[in-house]
Amino acid sequence: MPPLRDYQCRECSHVWEEFIQTKEDIPDACVQCDSAKVDPLPGAHGGYRIRGSNSASTTPRGTGSFKKGNG
Repeated sequence: MPPLRDYQCRECSHVWEEFIQTKEDIPDACVQCDSAKVDPLPGAHGGYRIRGSNSASTTPRGTGSFKKGNG
């Protein structure tokens, strides 16, 4: 599977994903408004992305909103 990369338009703030295999695949314009002001977003570059409520949490233990009771 080719690497998946997120991009954002500086004009309309649209965010989308692209499969990048070669330099020619890098977008030079926004897919929504056709602006040339496109920036790659930082992210995990593992080639795939897990989304949704059924995916495993990557939040370190002890950082959640659970609060222990008194006693």
